[in-house]
Amino acid sequence: MGLNVVFIPNLPYKPSDLTSITRLVTSPFIVAVNTSMLPVASVRELIAMLKTKPRQPFGSGGTASGMHLAGEYFSSLAGVDLYHVPYKGNGPAMAGVAGDQIPIAFVDLGSTAAYAKNNRVKVLAVAARQRTPMAPDIPTAAESGLPGWEALGSFGLVTATGTPRATIMRLHKEVTEILKLPDVRTRILATNNEPAPTSPEEYDAFIKSEVAKWTKVIKEANIKID
Repeated sequence: MGLNVVFIPNLPYKPSDLTSITRLVTSPFIVAVNTSMLPVASVRELIAMLKTKPRQPFGSGGTASGMHLAGEYFSSLAGVDLYHVPYKGNGPAMAGVAGDQIPIAFVDLGSTAAYAKNNRVKVLAVAARQRTPMAPDIPTAAESGLPGWEALGSFGLVTATGTPRATIMRLHKEVTEILKLPDVRTRILATNNEPAPTSPEEYDAFIKSEVAKWTKVIKEANIKID
């Protein structure tokens, strides 16, 4: 919803038409490198190398995807010069890294699973404030050398503005209790997502923050949907 507001000027709805109930899940994006092309072991080392080897390509799952934006945000925060190579999905982007086509990819965590034992591919960091339980050995961006680089995929639950508060809070209570069930949590983690419920107000604030952040990234990088 947040990216739709930025990319699609004539949406049939306005953000004010919707009221938050709760965020459901999040999944951090990651940065992975081909260690033969860029022999680095951390984001800190990657940034240092990119400053001596500018205009390196990075892959993502497609133009204007969340992963594309994560790469542009990384480039801006780190002060490095990267250019985007769009692939038709995160899997092909990771295959591009493993196959020596590109040195860097910004993808979702699940797309890296097939390369866990590939010595040519290294996941340097998750773009999150905290390590993810799906891959606790992977450091956060801040731990690896780039504080502030946070880029999450997320899903949430909203309803039409004007829905009675009692209905919103009943839905919130039922959904968040389901997300806390151990078997539900286990199943969600198996999809490389993490349960991340919030209050309605917290989800409102999260959406507004995400829209503001990604609007700035999109404008600075001049990203457009074809």
